[in-house]
Amino acid sequence: AQSQPLPWVTQPSIWHGTSPGPSLQMMPVGGVDRKSTARYCNWLHNGKVNEAWAFESGAYDTSTFNDVSPFTDQLTHSPGARFWIPTRDEWFKAAYFDPDRFGPNLPGYWLYPDGGNDPLIIGLPEEGGETSAGLWGPHPFEPYVNVGSYPHVRSPWGLLDVSGGLGEWLEDADPERQGRGAYGTSVFHSFPEFRDRADYNGGGSSPGDFSAPYGLRLAATIPAPGAVMLVILGGCAFAQRTSR
Repeated sequence: AQSQPLPWVTQPSIWHGTSPGPSLQMMPVGGVDRKSTARYCNWLHNGKVNEAWAFESGAYDTSTFNDVSPFTDQLTHSPGARFWIPTRDEWFKAAYFDPDRFGPNLPGYWLYPDGGNDPLIIGLPEEGGETSAGLWGPHPFEPYVNVGSYPHVRSPWGLLDVSGGLGEWLEDADPERQGRGAYGTSVFHSFPEFRDRADYNGGGSSPGDFSAPYGLRLAATIPAPGAVMLVILGGCAFAQRTSR
């Protein structure tokens, strides 16, 4: 499955309004607040029509959004949504669950999001690395790598870049409606060997926080014979990225 670029997002270090150069078009996008992520889901739900109404409803009703705390934003996606921000359970299952974990048709969960129980190797692909998580330390001037740079590192469901790049927004909110959750590791995270583990609780931030170091990975339904299949789409990038 593939995701589409946010129509108004720019390169990680520059605010809205300019277009990224060719060398940045496949790098992960930071500073995408959770409200913009919801509007992006609406845009996809409405067929990517570049009209204001297409961003206002569909997966999420933006008339419920506010910019104070506690927030009043719609807590979960609307029934019939074609694209939405994954819940904690959906993201977790896509990252760690293996239907054949203990043998054919014997399901279970791995400790790390590559279908294994050992920490991923931090480093650039050409150095034998398996994740860009934590790369800011050894490579402070070149912390980002293109999405899909570790094609040999996939979750059991085939997702790329579950570790590294940026953390990703979740649909879940805390009970006090102060913030929304997030999963995944960033190039800036220290000790990603702990943050990548299935037993790590994740992070989060205010849903309107543009400074939060999070990107997005979306969930969608696709028709299947006699059923509806849930697919977790690739995280946000400047250009299309493949996650399966």
